[in-house]
Amino acid sequence: VRLMDNFKSPYLSSSISEFWSRWHISLSTWFRDYLYIPLGGNRVVKWKWYYNIIITFLVSGFWHGANWTFIAWGLLHGSYLMLALLFSKFNSQLHRFLFGKFPLTGKVINVIITFVLVYFAWIFFRADSIQDASFIISKILNSGSELHMFELAISNFGVFSMMVSCFAIGILFLYEVMLVNGIINRNYFTRLSSTIILIIITMLLGVMGSKSFIYFQF
Repeated sequence: VRLMDNFKSPYLSSSISEFWSRWHISLSTWFRDYLYIPLGGNRVVKWKWYYNIIITFLVSGFWHGANWTFIAWGLLHGSYLMLALLFSKFNSQLHRFLFGKFPLTGKVINVIITFVLVYFAWIFFRADSIQDASFIISKILNSGSELHMFELAISNFGVFSMMVSCFAIGILFLYEVMLVNGIINRNYFTRLSSTIILIIITMLLGVMGSKSFIYFQF
């Protein structure tokens, strides 16, 4: 049985459109093939193209749940894509002007910007209500809140747990980079050893309680 790749290192994407070609591919391609393309896709006048994008992401948000938070999440991603299309020419010219001689720097900055935009939208996806999402955003934007949130995390989870979490995130990030660059699949030894290491880390540090994964509710 050959299963399709469902996630291809989405957080290393350098644009929102690239993110959606890497994130939850089975779902995004379903919406593309059975909603976006039947609506006309990009083979229509420009305003209708933008309309098709917004409608597709609105339905995608509604698919996740009958809550305004999912609608807001879908609208945000639709707006990201629409704005990227509207300002694509300006963005490419600005990118050439700023990073023409340093393409790697430009790539890294684009990845960071995409990461921030995606994670801002996740606030609405995960919050129980629009009011909760607004509260979270206000705390993030509040002066000095970053230090307060870090201190709160330390007090709730402890220094050791935070260090373990940072270590685990670093290992997963390293694994992701190696996977993208084909290092892991280069030979049998690296593939086997990296898989064993991940299994051991999961067994030692994994949360094995009864708390259900968020996607089980969809």
